[in-house]
Amino acid sequence: MPFQFCDIDIHPMQQPVAVLPVSTWNSASQAALQFVCSLTPDVHVLHVECPGENEETTSEDWQQKLVAAAARNDITAPKVVPVSSPFWFIASPTLKYVKEVQGQFPGRKIAVVIPKLVARHWYHYLLHNHRSMALKDCS
Repeated sequence: MPFQFCDIDIHPMQQPVAVLPVSTWNSASQAALQFVCSLTPDVHVLHVECPGENEETTSEDWQQKLVAAAARNDITAPKVVPVSSPFWFIASPTLKYVKEVQGQFPGRKIAVVIPKLVARHWYHYLLHNHRSMALKDCS
């Protein structure tokens, strides 16, 4: 049966809950955060921490900086959620957290935004950008 235009439903939906997995702060993380904050006030920054690593900034530091930035821009501050993961594995803890959020917000869409650096040369892709592929394969 062909799709009929009269079947289109464009009534507004409730804003999604956004989950943004981040291990370090960089330009891709910054751009992704700006994007998700433009979509919804319910932003969860999943700070993936590797045990034993010397992290210059903690999740509490990130939360304080995000609260200050949100206050300057008169928006709701994103919530920083620390997640421990061995060897910077990001797919498993992200999927586990998304399932938790689905349970907390039944009926709402969950938007997972994955920061991705754009490599300048083709051979840089060999070293970067594998996290997004790992998460796509797990869904």
